[in-house]
Amino acid sequence: MRSGYVAIVGRPNAGKSTLLNRIVGEKIAIVSDKPQTTRTRILGAKNYPGGQIVFVDTPGIHRPLHRMNVRMVDAAVDALGEVDAVVLLHDASAKPGHGDEYVSKLLKKVDVPIVLALNKIDRVRKSSLLPMIEKLQSWAKFGEIVPVSAATGDGVELLERVLLAAMPEGSMIKKIGTEAREDIERFFNCKVFLDLRVKVKPDWRDDEKVLDELGLPRKTRGHGSLET
Repeated sequence: MRSGYVAIVGRPNAGKSTLLNRIVGEKIAIVSDKPQTTRTRILGAKNYPGGQIVFVDTPGIHRPLHRMNVRMVDAAVDALGEVDAVVLLHDASAKPGHGDEYVSKLLKKVDVPIVLALNKIDRVRKSSLLPMIEKLQSWAKFGEIVPVSAATGDGVELLERVLLAAMPEGSMIKKIGTEAREDIERFFNCKVFLDLRVKVKPDWRDDEKVLDELGLPRKTRGHGSLET
């Protein structure tokens, strides 16, 4: 089993929210023709036969001109240090420009796999994709390149397979099992085989005790106010 986080980054109006909605199957991100509609990171998780991916939609990365824009870009860049892979979504119907160069060069500091997804391929000729790819590759190094159409769904399943393959294996469970086995072997002074299994408690999201153990604050009287 593999699981991890994937950040979807790109210029404003590249189709990031549309792609996230297409993958997750629920309308959880704002979709609008107006650039910079997404101003905070949005999480969407999807389970697969081989694991799970948590997708992080970010505000469009652009050259900030105002304080609000600076914070939006900071939120997008911060997400790059918290994930296991990055999807750079590029609008294939638009010619790469200085904004694309700015976004691509930010990814040079990222140590996780980067996948280039060329979006809106239903609007362009295939012959125009090769020079576009060459231009984008001159600014950043991509492990995989996948043409997609977030609007129609073309290529999205392939993109998901590529991303799932890039996710790390169930590591925390393995670490817990290894450390527990070593402790038991030291105690009994012999080799042991430890069969570790994980059981999910039903309705844990509605269990106040579990939520307290996770450190989640409780609501006080009045909507929107939380205990500190």
